[in-house]
Amino acid sequence: MTISIANRLYRPNNLSELERLILALIDGGAAWLDWASKDPGHHYHFRDGAELLSGLQSTLHGTSLLLLDTIGLLVSPIKLMSLGAEGLRHLIRPDQPASAVEELVRRHDLVTEADLTRLPAFLAQLGVEGALVFQTRTLADLITLVQLQREVDAAAPLTVEAAHAALALANGIAEFVDYLRLYLGCTSALTLADTKPDVRAAAIEQAIAALQMETFGALDGPVVEGLVAPWEVEGAVRHWLLMGRQFGFVRASLVMQQFVADGRYKGETGRELSALFGQFVSRAQAVLNAASIGEGVVSQDGQHATYPFEANGEVGQVVVATGGQIALGAFGRRVVAHR
Repeated sequence: MTISIANRLYRPNNLSELERLILALIDGGAAWLDWASKDPGHHYHFRDGAELLSGLQSTLHGTSLLLLDTIGLLVSPIKLMSLGAEGLRHLIRPDQPASAVEELVRRHDLVTEADLTRLPAFLAQLGVEGALVFQTRTLADLITLVQLQREVDAAAPLTVEAAHAALALANGIAEFVDYLRLYLGCTSALTLADTKPDVRAAAIEQAIAALQMETFGALDGPVVEGLVAPWEVEGAVRHWLLMGRQFGFVRASLVMQQFVADGRYKGETGRELSALFGQFVSRAQAVLNAASIGEGVVSQDGQHATYPFEANGEVGQVVVATGGQIALGAFGRRVVAHR
């Protein structure tokens, strides 16, 4: 039997302290490594320790997420790697004070069971809890809803109105959140806060229809080999732009939401809208060309990483999925982060 990690034969003492800590959290993980190292008929090769640990969790348990039930946390081994050995020790230590655990959770932007249990009441306040779009939810979806809950007043009539409008447009939870934010953004941009709800809804519906037509050319991007170093992301982005190709967003609803949140849109239509949207996209390309891309932050489910960038007084995020697809997750003067 051969197990190699980063082209080195596996030995128990080859694992770092952090990797050993995570291995101990994977039920059956150490036993599988012991079995595999003694079985002459199998050969396994892993790019690095993160791939070994995430592969073990997925293979043994059919899910990429570890359950740390003492603190109510579902999390990928890949995310745990980003905490460092000291951070992880503090997180899982049985005698750790609750306040210290809460501080670690906040610092690493983790969503816990306590956050998730508040979601049903939040959706009920919005009047959308029974909708089909919410019946299938990934951890990423739930985290997106928790973020939304933290930023809006669910009891406000305008938020409820926006939620119902978003529900009519969304094909998934991420889109629902985008469209709800977009509805609120259009209300502000078009100065519709004091307008009757039916008039406001009709105006925003018309605005979104016009905006959708502008997004089709802003959805493409390069591909790399999984979650890679910032310099590799930056290189792929620069090469893409050098080829004269437009670097796009994760999805159409997010393009529209970020465009309106940027603050320059005031209800333009036709050629004026096309020109303004073109300027927005061109600014994003220019900033990406000028910026250095920062260290990636792995999502809690380990399915993507966000890489911040900033230049010319503007900021944004590049999102890289585990499959290697690269796209804009946020851009502009006012950024709503994609996770």
